[in-house]
Parts: sequence; C-alpha cells; structure tokens
Amino acid sequence: MERLLAEGYSNGWLKDTAGLMPPKDGARIRSKGGKLSVIDGPFSETKEMIGGYAIIEAESRDAAIEIALRVIELRRNHDPGFEYESEVLLTSDS
Repeated sequence: MERLLAEGYSNGWLKDTAGLMPPKDGARIRSKGGKLSVIDGPFSETKEMIGGYAIIEAESRDAAIEIALRVIELRRNHDPGFEYESEVLLTSDS
C-alpha cells in the first residue's frame, strides 16, 4: 500500500487519504423540523461504515475506477478474508 500511495502522490493522481475513527467515537448532526440536534455515537442502526477515504484526480470515470480496483486488489492480496467495498464518486465538473 505504501508503494501505491507513493506512486499516486508522485504522479499527482492522489490528492489526500486518511483513515476514519469508528462510528462509536462520532456524532451526527441532524436538521429536522427546523431544529438542529446532536446525536453521539455509537449508532445502533449503523450497518456499514466508512473506514477511510482517498481523493484522487483522474482523467475519466473509468480511470478512477481502475485506481479503485488497484487499491482493492492490493488489499485483497494482503488479506484475502477481508471484505471491502469502495465507492467512486465524481465531482459535478467531472
């Protein structure tokens, strides 16, 4: 993973990456009925969680997917039993 991240930063397609704390350590801020509320974790209804993120710059949707596939393949080769999912989200000017 370290080599892939170094490649991404040196080639300019990787802009930022970080792991995130578990939902038990977080808070949700909700706007409902014209009022704001803060709900502390853990969130019992959490079925999925975001473990981290990467911001990349790619020439196309397909190029972004190819990078995501490389990351998942690297993770899968390192830990074959680990289940992993990635979302590729594009900016509105993509």
